[in-house]
Amino acid sequence: MRWGADGRSLADPLSNGIARRHRGDYGVYGMIDQTIWRKPGDDGKGVAVFSRVFANPSDRNLIGWQVDAGMVFTGMIDARPDDAFGLALSYARISESARGLDADAIRFGTGVFKRDYEAVIEANYQWQILPGWTLQPNIQYVFHPGGHVADPMDPTGRTPIRNALVVGLRSGWRY
Repeated sequence: MRWGADGRSLADPLSNGIARRHRGDYGVYGMIDQTIWRKPGDDGKGVAVFSRVFANPSDRNLIGWQVDAGMVFTGMIDARPDDAFGLALSYARISESARGLDADAIRFGTGVFKRDYEAVIEANYQWQILPGWTLQPNIQYVFHPGGHVADPMDPTGRTPIRNALVVGLRSGWRY
């Protein structure tokens, strides 16, 4: 990710520009998904929490590690027993190697920003419209999209991509 086959930083104008090859890749992860409260008299309804953590070798991956966590509330409104509301957070750390390459690019005068992280806050609500048909509006706020990189719409390359509000709608049909 950072070093060329010739041992120089890929940001170095004297580098041959051919990335160093690595043998294999791997990652480790763990996850938890647990109901922490059940609505009395209804086993399928309640509050669940989840979390996921993973890590990858920094010398060959853009993301060094990431952690996600959230909660899902299902059947909390008696009149809407099949609806679910969710909240989640995610944080992805740009790998040391990628950040080192950015620092090298700044030092050699070809870069402006050093990537650091991308974080997301999300909320969604899943409505069961009819049995088997759901609509799920979703709203997310993204901090440092792409890890804090230059905005491709800025011809000077000196403005980072701004934080972003993302709104979506998902429809699902089970038959």
